Amino acid sequence: MKSLSILLCCSVLSACASPGQQEVARADAPRVEYSAINPHADFSNYRGLLFVPLEILNADQSPLASSQDLTELRLEFRKAFITALNNDYMILSRPARDVLRIRGQLVKTIPGSAKREPGAGLSFSELTSGGDLIFSMQLENSFTGEVLARASDRSSLGAARTASDRAASIIDAANYWAGLFRDFLDKNVPDARRR
Repeated sequence: MKSLSILLCCSVLSACASPGQQEVARADAPRVEYSAINPHADFSNYRGLLFVPLEILNADQSPLASSQDLTELRLEFRKAFITALNNDYMILSRPARDVLRIRGQLVKTIPGSAKREPGAGLSFSELTSGGDLIFSMQLENSFTGEVLARASDRSSLGAARTASDRAASIIDAANYWAGLFRDFLDKNVPDARRR
């Protein structure tokens, strides 16, 4: 199941780029389940960040049912990432040759015992129920669309007993992933830091 979920995330992220722009090689990143980097990537050229709204899917790739749920979850993830960046990085709203585009995707896996209609929208209570959340991130040149790096990681929601505990688990996972992203930026994209 773990390999299938990672494969699903990678294949969905691969669909975001055109075929000639997918040259990435597996990278050693012990803090995430999967990472790959374009061997030609030069992160020293980037001076700002451009975030694409978080895409949220369930394992069969149907969207959540409620736009309010989507907005709430996107806001929680954005808050986690903005907090982790601590106003140290320039966040821009337009593509440019020296702007790194960040494309994130959250995929909810449903436990094997859950019975759902194929393609049915996933409610917020189902999103926060047991199973796993898989977060995938793709870094691209915002001007050319060239894929520079990809990473995927999972968080289990199975241990939380109440809806509020499960919601807290999602926020904890978002904060963890945002911290990993901050660490990556600090090590690899120093010129994007505000001076």
